[in-house]
Amino acid sequence: MDLQKFFAQKQNLLLTAQDKRSIHQFVDMAHQPGSKIGVLSRHYPLLSGLTAAENVALPAMYHKGLSLGKALEWLMPLAQELGVDTVLNRRPDNLSTKDIYALYLLRAISGGNKAIAVISPKKRDVSESLRLLEKIESPILFWVLCNKKTRENYTTFPLHEELLSPGFEGEK
Repeated sequence: MDLQKFFAQKQNLLLTAQDKRSIHQFVDMAHQPGSKIGVLSRHYPLLSGLTAAENVALPAMYHKGLSLGKALEWLMPLAQELGVDTVLNRRPDNLSTKDIYALYLLRAISGGNKAIAVISPKKRDVSESLRLLEKIESPILFWVLCNKKTRENYTTFPLHEELLSPGFEGEK
């Protein structure tokens, strides 16, 4: 199955992989320019030397070629919808855990992505992501990637299930 089929479904997905290799291939593909998939992960922390605003603007500056000012102008309505517009001038060490997670989501969206992928998240992170994504007007797809052993952790969420095939390849 390729990325275009996932995008064409226009719904939140639970992508179950048969092996770790399929997940790694998917993540590698998501990091390619033009994939339109943002990866949401606590393994990609906010940079402590930057403000929250600078952190979330980086993908828009890099992928869309925007200045910091233009990126923030574009992101401000989303920041307001997610409830983090008042913390954008703070550094990560002065933010609550809830604000940091919302900023991770905003950063994943800021590159112009149409889908957010999260790999084997905690259940509370799935709940929080779905709650936050309901607040924003832009339709962003939410995809949970997991292996067959952890699949049951996510079946209670409103996610359409798909198999991430071994040797998965996206659009080239």
